[in-house]
Amino acid sequence: MRRSLSDIDQMARLRPVALAVNKLPANEVELRIAALERFATAERREKLLRNIERRVRSVNVILDSFHDPHNGAAIVRTADVFGLQYVHVLERYESFLAARSVARGSERWVDVTAHRSVDDIAKALPPKDVEWIAAHPDGELEPGDLTVLKEPFAIVVGSERDGIGQDLSSRCRRAVRVPMRGYAESLNVSVTTGILLYEATKGRAGDLPHLERRQLYLRGLVQSLQRAHDLLAAAELPLALTLDP
Repeated sequence: MRRSLSDIDQMARLRPVALAVNKLPANEVELRIAALERFATAERREKLLRNIERRVRSVNVILDSFHDPHNGAAIVRTADVFGLQYVHVLERYESFLAARSVARGSERWVDVTAHRSVDDIAKALPPKDVEWIAAHPDGELEPGDLTVLKEPFAIVVGSERDGIGQDLSSRCRRAVRVPMRGYAESLNVSVTTGILLYEATKGRAGDLPHLERRQLYLRGLVQSLQRAHDLLAAAELPLALTLDP
């Protein structure tokens, strides 16, 4: 799979608006919302707030060293569709890349973070004491079992070629499988993840903390208004935009 096409982004690092907004204290977030909100249509404001209210923090995805940019982008888009806020990527040998034509802007709403070690992922997971559950063809759980889990958890998805590394699988007390009854031995990794996330989020209420909801709302306003940065500058409330190192 070619990783050098013009459509391919280093998605875990190209998120300057999110980085700038997430560094702001609560009062600075509110000042910038007040400066922008009146320029957005009522329909746009309502859609942003409605979707943010349903956003999920208690279900996460951990990807192990993905190579194919189309698979990576499909999972980011799927995470957005089912309301996940966080996707964590373990980069073992190469950067996590994703195809813009597949992600379709989902990277603007999902926080995709790259990590160099499993310990770094454990520290970054938003809810503490998260159960890690491996996606594995021999898992004892089925997708529907994820629906009834009440505590926060993360679904660990292996790479296309090597699956889940030992350092990640050792963190998983349980595994979940997608039952199959055809001749194919496996599903595409993004299809498997979509099935699991559908069941994992079914009936689960949105649970982002208040500050994270307001930060996401500000991000939505900035990304929705064509002249958002000019408006903030005119109000002497600019965002300090930088790229991930």
